[in-house]
Amino acid sequence: MPQFDPSLYPSQIFWLLVCVSVLILFVKYSFVPRMTDIFGKRENNIQNDLGLSKKMMDEQKALIDDYSAKLQKHKENAIKSREALIKRFEEKKETGMSLAQKHFFARRVALERESPLAVRVSVPFQDVLLKDERCADSLSEECVVVEGVVGAHSSSAASPPSKVVK
Repeated sequence: MPQFDPSLYPSQIFWLLVCVSVLILFVKYSFVPRMTDIFGKRENNIQNDLGLSKKMMDEQKALIDDYSAKLQKHKENAIKSREALIKRFEEKKETGMSLAQKHFFARRVALERESPLAVRVSVPFQDVLLKDERCADSLSEECVVVEGVVGAHSSSAASPPSKVVK
């Protein structure tokens, strides 16, 4: 085998050095700049993406903070509105009850005047019941019912029937 012949060693070493040198120069001037350029672009893309993601996270945080502030504001407005409605309902309920009392007594006076026998209806206002729960907010005449009206012409021993005041 000629590779193992010591007389050919200098020639083999020369060509080995030439081939390795050409290969090193080719890699140094061809592959390394390309790889450096690729790695640089990749690093720039990564940095751009990280900057963009940080910017988007900041925008997202700002949107969430804005949304939370608006949500809190609307919750407070809803609570205030609910409290105002409850207060207004209570006022209307009290006003409605006093109007119902006035209406009841006005109708009672009118009935006493219309009656030929001048029947006095002595029913305390607490005995006035509402026909059903739907009439709780209504002040219409059809909703007021008088329970246990006692008059001069009711002579039966049984409990007198309910009478709608109109």
